[in-house]
Amino acid sequence: DVSIIDYAVWTERTDGYRVLTDNVTMLRSGAKESPVYPIITSGKPTKDFQKFIPKEATSFGVSSNINFKLLYRYVIGLVRDHVAGGQGMIQEWENTQANELNLDIEKDVLDLFEGSTMHFQAGDDWMLAFKITDEKKMNAQFDRLMKTINAAMGQNALMTAKVSVDDKTEFTQISHPMMMMMGGMAPPVVGCSEGYFMIGSSANLVKKCLKTARGDHPNITSNPRWKEEALRPDGAVVAISFTDQSNMHRELQQAMAGMSMAMGMMGMMAAGDAPPEMRRVLNGIPPILAKLGTVAGTLNFYKSSAAYETFDGSKWISRTVQNYKSPSEREPIEKQPAAESGSSDESDEDDGGDSDEE
Repeated sequence: DVSIIDYAVWTERTDGYRVLTDNVTMLRSGAKESPVYPIITSGKPTKDFQKFIPKEATSFGVSSNINFKLLYRYVIGLVRDHVAGGQGMIQEWENTQANELNLDIEKDVLDLFEGSTMHFQAGDDWMLAFKITDEKKMNAQFDRLMKTINAAMGQNALMTAKVSVDDKTEFTQISHPMMMMMGGMAPPVVGCSEGYFMIGSSANLVKKCLKTARGDHPNITSNPRWKEEALRPDGAVVAISFTDQSNMHRELQQAMAGMSMAMGMMGMMAAGDAPPEMRRVLNGIPPILAKLGTVAGTLNFYKSSAAYETFDGSKWISRTVQNYKSPSEREPIEKQPAAESGSSDESDEDDGGDSDEE
């Protein structure tokens, strides 16, 4: 079923501070007869990937993705026909849907998703959207899901409120006290518009997306960085992306600092109950993460990456570019304090060196 690839060929070349890769993946003759073929190829190519993505976006991705309904059917068939006791397992699953969930996963959930997805990041704002087949039914299923979740959570239920995103459409804003405890996370909004099920960081962001889709706000193709650093396709694509990596080194350092703090707290909480071996592990990891944070700080030369992919029924063609900062664009490497890195000698010995030599 999965032996449908004939061969792949690729080239890689440099152009200044860019590395460009071209790839062709060719399918075997008769690949269309495989049940796997429609699962990974039935997504519809798009020519207007930029439709909802505002100019302010720093990273984005649009993809036709996998057909999850066909994948679900394929897995069900595999279990039923090729797994010992599979017939009984599938019957039990169907009974669970009918009697406990009161839901048909294929008809009530998977049928609603067309397969295409879109996401982007713009500062603290973010959006995740799924192309759907029926907005009215999707809204009903979402309301049903929220009621089920809140019934299970009891007194800790989610709080919801209706917010307007345009003259005709309301989204649901979801909040919970835990969000404030998690660094003041803004309550997201969820709803359907323009044939998509959208989850966004705020109602204002959704409004901007809809204005962009109507042509009342400039889209990502007007972004100077995208123009300079991305790859622009000539026609329809099945996937396209752009990722800002200019602060990747700082993000890695922050992630490691958070992990170090979490492990330190776990070590303190387990101080009295955990066996000595476990305490040694929990106490040993934070200093290691602190040193790795210094290493992560040396990754200050990444700038951005971009890619797009096309499919003509018999082969995929993809182009990718990795952009690097020139030495003059790189920020100085920030060393971790000696107390955190564990050894002032090691910290002084490896300070990242001269940026030109990197």
